[in-house]
Amino acid sequence: MYEILTMVFLMLLLHGKAKSRKPGDSVKAVEDLLFGAMNNSDQALLLSCFSGSALLQTIAKNKEGNLFVKNESIKEFAASSDSAPKCAPDARISLIS
Repeated sequence: MYEILTMVFLMLLLHGKAKSRKPGDSVKAVEDLLFGAMNNSDQALLLSCFSGSALLQTIAKNKEGNLFVKNESIKEFAASSDSAPKCAPDARISLIS
């Protein structure tokens, strides 16, 4: 009987902890991992934050002043993060609930 009550208590405790997480918690965890990787110039960790098919796109102007979309692979982005000063890339997202 004691074992059953202990199991029920543990199940209720775990269920309560699972419900206390907010939807944005998983996004924040990946964001923290991403900026941690960039701040430490850790290319392997940075690459692990993205899917294999991820692509970065930036809208820029060419010499003539025309807008164009510049594509950059995650591998190129990870390589460029090595040249950034330590702790320079920090633009964290604040989740408002």
